[in-house]
Amino acid sequence: MTHDIRDPRTQKSTRRAVLKLLATASALGASTGFNAKAFAQEAEPVKFLLDRTWWPPQIPLIVAMEKGFFADNGLEVELRQGTGSSSTAQTVGQEAYDIGHVNLTTAAQNIAKGVPIKAVATIAPKGASALVFKAGRISGVDDLIGKRIGSTAAGSDAQILPAFLEKNNIGLTDVQIVNLPGDAKLGALLSDQIDVVSGDGYYYQALAAERGIELDQLLFGDFQANSIGYGLIANETFIAEHPERIRKFVAAAMKGYEYTDANIDEAIEIYKKVSQSGQADETVRKVLTGFLDLIKSSRPVDAPFSGINDPKVWEGTLEILSKYGGLSTDKDQQDFWTNEFLPQS
Repeated sequence: MTHDIRDPRTQKSTRRAVLKLLATASALGASTGFNAKAFAQEAEPVKFLLDRTWWPPQIPLIVAMEKGFFADNGLEVELRQGTGSSSTAQTVGQEAYDIGHVNLTTAAQNIAKGVPIKAVATIAPKGASALVFKAGRISGVDDLIGKRIGSTAAGSDAQILPAFLEKNNIGLTDVQIVNLPGDAKLGALLSDQIDVVSGDGYYYQALAAERGIELDQLLFGDFQANSIGYGLIANETFIAEHPERIRKFVAAAMKGYEYTDANIDEAIEIYKKVSQSGQADETVRKVLTGFLDLIKSSRPVDAPFSGINDPKVWEGTLEILSKYGGLSTDKDQQDFWTNEFLPQS
């Protein structure tokens, strides 16, 4: 006799049989050490390293952890904070971690130097680098002539700034570049020691709003000088040995972005609980929504968060790094990224 699995009587009988089997396994475990949960299904481990200590652009990934999206995909994810995108890229390349969350422009520089990693998803095709200034002070690129621009020589923004200026017909002698530590730029801008700073626009705008000051920005990506933003990388050994885990991880991560975008208040509550951050909710909201808006600005309205690596975006980024950032490599573009692990592939 065959049983129709849609028949409620069969489903009820099957559930009883499974429960009896697991109960028997649990009883045996008391004397044999057998783990009934592992018998049912053993989660696959993934070691995941963030770009830095807790900050709002990580919220969708924290949400994916806390809402169980990774667990639902059969993954047991160990998540740790990082100390910078370059450090995370190198640590993942050394196989101390499997997957990392990094600025992909920084990852590209490491890949060019031989670090064995590859981008498995692009989260932000448009980078956040911008020129930021007090609202009403500058209306377009021509207004930058003669202005003092605060930039950090060791920062990624300093590598993209010359590309922005050249592509908009502004010579280096037309502006005054002032080298400042990263943590000194905002204070110098707000106190009028400089006119403009280069850096992540949405971040500076949120911090200035805390002090009641409104900032505007000229986003490099809107002026022919885009450099790719955040994404996920994996080490090449993990890619070769565990492709299905990466596919599951990327799918769960994208679900985290979708959920966060649709549930901002809850996402902020989750972040505050996990990070124990004392930062004002409104500041966290401004940084998070600024980041999400930046991501969404690169795709059609209402399109899902896909993680796709765009060849044109990568080409533009590598061109900028080669011409202005000292990047030298004989690697093909396909050595830097893959779309093999996207949810729709």
